[in-house]
Amino acid sequence: MDSSCADNGTQIESSLRPHGIIVGPWKAILVMFAHIYKYQDCTRTKTTSRHNLPFEILSSIFLLAMELTLPLNCQTSFNKYIIAPSRSKAPLSFTYVCSWWRAVALGLPQLWTSVSGTQDWTKSTTSGLFTLWMNNVSRSNEATKEQMREYALNLHLSPPRPSPPDIREGRRMVRVLRIFWANIRRCRSLNLRLDKNTLHELRTLVLESASKTDNVDNVVPPILEDVELSFAFDTTVYNDFIDDLIAWLKKLPALRRIRLTYVGVFNNESPIRIDLMPWSSFYEAHITCGMSFKNSVAALAQCTSARTVRLSGMGWTMPTAVEISRLELSTTTLHLLTSLTLADSTNPPALLEYLTLPSLKNLTVRTRQAFFSFNVSNFGAFLKRSQCSLGRLTVVGLRMTRLDTTLFLNLPGVLKANVVDISFEGVARKFENFPEDGELRNMLGDLLIGKFMVWITDIGGAEMEQHIGWKQNWAKKETILASIG
Repeated sequence: MDSSCADNGTQIESSLRPHGIIVGPWKAILVMFAHIYKYQDCTRTKTTSRHNLPFEILSSIFLLAMELTLPLNCQTSFNKYIIAPSRSKAPLSFTYVCSWWRAVALGLPQLWTSVSGTQDWTKSTTSGLFTLWMNNVSRSNEATKEQMREYALNLHLSPPRPSPPDIREGRRMVRVLRIFWANIRRCRSLNLRLDKNTLHELRTLVLESASKTDNVDNVVPPILEDVELSFAFDTTVYNDFIDDLIAWLKKLPALRRIRLTYVGVFNNESPIRIDLMPWSSFYEAHITCGMSFKNSVAALAQCTSARTVRLSGMGWTMPTAVEISRLELSTTTLHLLTSLTLADSTNPPALLEYLTLPSLKNLTVRTRQAFFSFNVSNFGAFLKRSQCSLGRLTVVGLRMTRLDTTLFLNLPGVLKANVVDISFEGVARKFENFPEDGELRNMLGDLLIGKFMVWITDIGGAEMEQHIGWKQNWAKKETILASIG
């Protein structure tokens, strides 16, 4: 395409924006067909009839017009969705052009697979709109029953704003949740951020479905693979509700990825029945929830199919040696695990003493407050036992002496890591304050790490550490301070 064509595309892009399609100029050159004929009477002009556009071209235009994005106020999600759908926005807008384009739109299941039920500020995403949307889903799947799993639904629902809640918004969320639940059997991914109303409603729907004994196969969603559950309020007094949801998760035959973010008070015991999770089925598990030390070890030991595990917000304090001996813990080998994050307890690396991870590539251990010194000897034993080739190692918040720092950085598994990101309590200050310390340089020896994150300490109104860049091949005669300059 030449520059004049690009200018035309820019003009078309601007003209399409009022009609709900926001795309780049190159895509706009194609998607213009979807709305330009809406305002032309082709029977009275000599322009090519829209019916002459073949299915292959028209379907490509429709697919290019789709804009899938992450949910609002959501940093992570398993899927992207059509945010704030409306009748003036693709793909619903395509169904109002003519009967031929409506037939093409309904013949493309890909157009209807991912949608967010969160209300937008214009309030055009009514519950009735999602009834229409799901009716279109049913029509688009009528001719492709064998592709049910490939074109299954990805559904998202969350409160439109954090606070203050509007009672009308809450009622609308409940209505949309019911519409989604009516189509749960064709759902592949479910992402819900629940307020009190929708938590009550979801629990009711789950219990009602569990009470149906006439046909068990019609009760359990057969292809639901991804579930994300988070909460917009303190759920401390709703632990029983969440336990019922976890029991429902255990029944899902296809469940492979879970993200659960619990919001509640933790008193050194797991507040919810985290032990009911089908850990052995997960390929990917992101759990933010208070967990006891015993339950944390047990959960990890059961992740035999997992590739990625993230346990954060655990909150447990390190048990005594006597308490650990009573637990009768053993070491478990997880052959498939490649990424592990252990965060938010007094001594998260202690969990590694009960694991062997030969395939581990990325490891993160983090604590909010440096109560415990990092046990370099035990960590070295873990690396030696696992014989893993780390791509990235991140350790945050634990205490280290200068000797511990030296021993840690000289561990064979650490030396072979591609990226090392450490911010132990005091370690950045140590390297900054003692750059010419000959004893420290001698202790480090011929240290060579592929990449090392460089941190400095800024002492102002409050002391804080700031990451300022990367250091390549940090060796004996070089210092981090020199690399900064």
